[in-house]
This record gives sequence, C-alpha cells and structure tokens, in this order.
Amino acid sequence: MKKYLLACAMSISFVSYAYSAGSEYDEMGALSAVNAAAAYSMGYTGNGVTVMVIDSGIDITHPEFLGKISPVSYNAMTGGVLSDPGTHGTHVAGIIGALKNGVGMHGVAYGSSSLLAGVGVSSDGLSISGAGVNAAYNTMIANSSIKISNNSYGSGISLIDAPANVASYKSSLASNYVMYDSVLLNAMINYDKLAVFAAGNEGNFQPSTDSGIPYAIPEVMGNMITVVAYDPSLVTYANKATYGNAAIFPDFTNLCGNASAYCIAAPGVGIYSTIPGGYGFKSGTSMATPVVAGAL
Repeated sequence: MKKYLLACAMSISFVSYAYSAGSEYDEMGALSAVNAAAAYSMGYTGNGVTVMVIDSGIDITHPEFLGKISPVSYNAMTGGVLSDPGTHGTHVAGIIGALKNGVGMHGVAYGSSSLLAGVGVSSDGLSISGAGVNAAYNTMIANSSIKISNNSYGSGISLIDAPANVASYKSSLASNYVMYDSVLLNAMINYDKLAVFAAGNEGNFQPSTDSGIPYAIPEVMGNMITVVAYDPSLVTYANKATYGNAAIFPDFTNLCGNASAYCIAAPGVGIYSTIPGGYGFKSGTSMATPVVAGAL
C-alpha cells in the first residue's frame, strides 16, 4: 500500500461590490501578498466552486466552516463522519475557504457555500494511505461538480535532476504512475479534474515525484499544478521587484525543477489558519497549495 507524508514544515459567479480589507484579511498572512483584495472587489470570492480537500480530515465543528462542508465529505479510513485526528487538514481547509465572519482569519475563497468536500485519509493525522487517496478520487469522479482537488502531501522522494537517460527515466516514472496512481490518472484524463499538488519540503531543486506526472505523461499537463512556497513577509505587492529575489524562497521548499511548465509559487511561511478548537500558524508547501486551490 502506498503511503504519503503530509507536506507541512472554475466556475465563479460575478457580483460587483466593494471589498474592504480588514484584520481577517491581514491575519491569514497570504492574501495581501497575492493582492486578493483586487479580485474580491470584482466579486470573485469563490461562489460556485467546490474543492476536494484530500488530507488528514477537517474539524467540521469549527465555526469557520459553518455551511462550508459539502455533504459528500466523509472519513475514508472509517467510512464515518469527517473529522481530523491531527491539525493539518483543518489548517489547509481554512486557507481555502474559512468564513469572513469578523473572527480569526478568512480563507482565499471565503464567499463560497459548500466549498469544502473533505475526505479524511489519515488514521494518525501525520500520514495518509494510498487506498484513502484512491477512495477520495473515486468520490471526485462520482461528483461532477467537484473539479479541483487540493493535495498537500507527498512521498518525500524528489524527481531526479539530470537522469542519464531522460526517455528511460520518464518511461519508468510513467509505469509507476500507471501502477500506483491509476485512479488519479483516470480522474484527470477521462473526467478533466484538476489536481493541485504540494511540491514538497525536502529543500530540493526538484519537486516530489507526486508532482511529476505531467513530466512523464504529457497528456495530463493541463490537469495538474505543482506549488512551491515563498515567504510573504519578504515581498510587497506594490513593488513587483521583490518577487524576483531568490531569498523569498525558504530553505525547506522544493522548487519547480522538471515541473516548471506547470508550477507556481504561493505564500507558504507563517500562514495563520484554522486548527481544531482555534487557530494556529504553519509553514510548508502544504500551506502554499491551498492558496492556489482556493484561487482557481
């Protein structure tokens, strides 16, 4: 059974209205770095989009998720009600869609309803099983309204920088993907699902092999996005030159490498979001990934 480590260290309706950034916007730590207020001011708040969160689970009792949890959500490990044995999945879910309710922080897509289709695929809150991931993607396939998945986990193994025989290496990767990721491939190829993956936190030039599917199988190039992390405290949106400084990338983040054709950077350091019973800070490509998934 394939097992993964959690990577921690669109159809949108338009309504013209004014958005005023407040403390929730500032507290999350990622929104100002991506100038989210500009999109909000045009009415883009996530309405009409559902994101599948494949993770440790979600604390569905958290006030930030009131009215946010899709009825298709469940715990793939037990077959029961969705919960979170750790904190990782709840934190990720908050980044995507926590309410704008005057408390704590709000998510990228705060204006959505039934945004989060959570599938708990962890027994310990630290790692997830391949069987659970497959179950999640089968659920996604069965629900046509769910187009995007957030995958803040990885194998911990990175793509090779410069394989001696590129064609042979890609062929070997493709064979492994067909063997272990057939349900994900089916979701992308036959159902046009979009998978947003964390690049990983090993500090390598190359992302996790989980992010390498389009590198080996170009047919799914338009169905996967790999996300690396940058430190939002080191950039200023008004001064675009700050984004060109290599120092904004923390030591832990894997970089785009061979996934550069479908890779993007997002804030992933010191991100404040929901955890069971409250709020907390986390850093990692796990936190950068839902910034992207919530914006799609």
